[in-house]
Amino acid sequence: LRNRGIWLYFRAGDVVQNSCRTAWNWTGRLVTGRRRDWVWREPPVDLGRLLEEVMRVHGYQIFVNGAFNGDPHPGNLMLSADGELSLIDFGQLKVLTEEERYKLAKLQVATCAKDKDEIFRLTRKVGVKTKYDCAET
Repeated sequence: LRNRGIWLYFRAGDVVQNSCRTAWNWTGRLVTGRRRDWVWREPPVDLGRLLEEVMRVHGYQIFVNGAFNGDPHPGNLMLSADGELSLIDFGQLKVLTEEERYKLAKLQVATCAKDKDEIFRLTRKVGVKTKYDCAET
């Protein structure tokens, strides 16, 4: 489903163009006799694979290295012509203690299990506070 959303995002332009082609085929073709075929372009890269790679890299940085890029936005990612991913600009490097990494790992497990009570308890343990500092937020 996640990859389908990415697929649909890149197909949006094709849908608009193909809608125009369909309208032409229903109207303009009657005058000119020329039909316009639909066009479906492939996304420039496998975005699902790319996003999984970014998540794997950040997970490795946090849980194995104990240091990660604290500014992970698309401007700090580079993609070579052959599809290799590079991360740049580690100006906001954050170093974690072993205890902090352990707490984050437990929080990740609770998140995957969708255990709301444990998520709430562990977010407090790692120092996260909500706007109103209550469980409902």
